[in-house]
Amino acid sequence: MLLMTLLWACTSDVPASEEDPVVSEGPRHPDAVWTAEEVGGALEAAVAGGLPDPVVIAQTFQELLSQGDDHCPGGDFRRGGLEVFNPEGCLADSGYRYEGAAGGSGIICSDSQEDSDEFVDRCVAALRGDAHITDPDGLSFLVGGYVSYEMLGDPVGGGEISVDLYGTWGYPAALEPWLAGDLSMALQAQARWGYDLVDQVTLNGGFSTDTAAVDMRSLSFDGDCGEAPTGRVGIRGAEGYWYDLDYDPVSCDHCGEVTFDSRESLGRACADLRPAATGLAVALWRANREALEGAPPQ
Repeated sequence: MLLMTLLWACTSDVPASEEDPVVSEGPRHPDAVWTAEEVGGALEAAVAGGLPDPVVIAQTFQELLSQGDDHCPGGDFRRGGLEVFNPEGCLADSGYRYEGAAGGSGIICSDSQEDSDEFVDRCVAALRGDAHITDPDGLSFLVGGYVSYEMLGDPVGGGEISVDLYGTWGYPAALEPWLAGDLSMALQAQARWGYDLVDQVTLNGGFSTDTAAVDMRSLSFDGDCGEAPTGRVGIRGAEGYWYDLDYDPVSCDHCGEVTFDSRESLGRACADLRPAATGLAVALWRANREALEGAPPQ
């Protein structure tokens, strides 16, 4: 009996819930792998092959869809529609396999009347769906989302372009590196031009391929800094954290401060992204003129 009393006295009477909690230090935050200069180089490399182009995506879909026949995919395929709900898809005589549902068109132009009662050109291209088209070599074009393009104005006198790109797309046989590299995106772009000169491009959102992930926030080439941009562009490093470059609106020299994971300054770096941004706008403008005139512009 005495032994039991002594044992009870030596036992803590503090409830387990009131004991000192075990403090976890959590995962160690990684150090930055890239220097500021390397971030600038990585950003330029990420867009060296251009930015995602909705017209190219829509035209690629139309070209692959044209390989079908009345038996497969059948239906409205001659008018840009795809509806094949068999889980295994269907096989056309050309050797192309179709599965899923999608619909869209290349550039279609018409007159549009503004509030001023003046008529201007309006050109649109769009594609949406959830589908696969597999070529005879076994390479699949993935349609997974929505892309659109709209131009309102005069291809020579001036106007504006709006672009929306969402979802996951890809075709390994594509010539464009961004489309050949498992493209995923949520990106908007606007551009203005006048008298054959693109003078404003603004990008918001981001995209990723199998080689890079890029994020743009109010990234604008609007003339306020000459040919240099304002806004922010980021790229994700191999460790999974973001490196952001905030362009300097005072120096206007394609340069700015680089921040790692929104908390560690790495110093200044430069990245000239204007060729990619204006390249997209010019490509769409040229596609417009071709659609309106029936021949490529000089």
